[in-house]
Amino acid sequence: MYLHIVKRPKKQRRAVCGSADVIRKGQAIREIRSVPIGEKPLFLVLHLHRLYCTSCSSLRLEPLEIADPKKHWAKALGRYIVNLLHYTTVEDVARHPGMSWNTVKQIHLQALQKKYSRRKLRHLKYLGVDEIAVRKGHSYLTVVVDLETGAVVWVAPDRTTESLEVFLAQVKRAGARIEAIAMDMWPAYIRAALNHFASKVIVFDRYHMIALCNKMLDEVRRGAVQDASRTEKDVYEGVRRLLLRGEEKILSDREAREKLDRLFALNQPLHTAYLLKEELRSLRSCSSRAQAEPALDNRLKNACAGGVR
Repeated sequence: MYLHIVKRPKKQRRAVCGSADVIRKGQAIREIRSVPIGEKPLFLVLHLHRLYCTSCSSLRLEPLEIADPKKHWAKALGRYIVNLLHYTTVEDVARHPGMSWNTVKQIHLQALQKKYSRRKLRHLKYLGVDEIAVRKGHSYLTVVVDLETGAVVWVAPDRTTESLEVFLAQVKRAGARIEAIAMDMWPAYIRAALNHFASKVIVFDRYHMIALCNKMLDEVRRGAVQDASRTEKDVYEGVRRLLLRGEEKILSDREAREKLDRLFALNQPLHTAYLLKEELRSLRSCSSRAQAEPALDNRLKNACAGGVR
């Protein structure tokens, strides 16, 4: 279906100065695709006039209001396509109005660029920072997420200090009141955060803290196995996974509990390391700073008393 559209003379104005004192001097025809009617594609045939403005003495084609410049689809069709993409694939959306896959993807890309080109950073309070591997060979991207909405607010190549610092500088200039930045213990991210915010906003995520503690525990276990006599080595068999499990799971497993009891009776330093790991896990469950500070102090005292640094 084709609809021919001509603007009324009294509605014709210059786009730059808005003057209605214009003289028609030729015309051009543009064909713009619009939202289909049922299964029938709809095209809008626009009869655009070249307007000479007597106020600013310029000759320009009258403005195209229903489509973006140099685009052959109407803005209404773009909104229609983007809405459909919420529910199905690019290929299915392209098949419905009989458009090419590349055109639908271009419409989607333009909508995303328009939506995210002007990010509002002032409202940000809680950020999550992590890296993702994009291909083999240690190729990474730094990704920053708004932890309140789950929206990705920044992506940068590599995982260097500069990868994150550029974004944090923008956040600071925007006047955002950042209360916490959750991250792993990657030194580059820590440096970037400290260059713009106080250390109190840095929050190390639970997963990486427990992972480092488990690594320490496993190193103690391996050292104990090497020093154990032949008669003691059977006590260390099959305990690695048990040591990494949470205490609540061990208590409900009689066989596992008995196996660890024999191990801890034989090796007190390993028992101390295990208890310190469990203290750290319980520390992460504290609901407030007032509750966490004495628990942290107690853990540090226990670690020093147990010879752990």
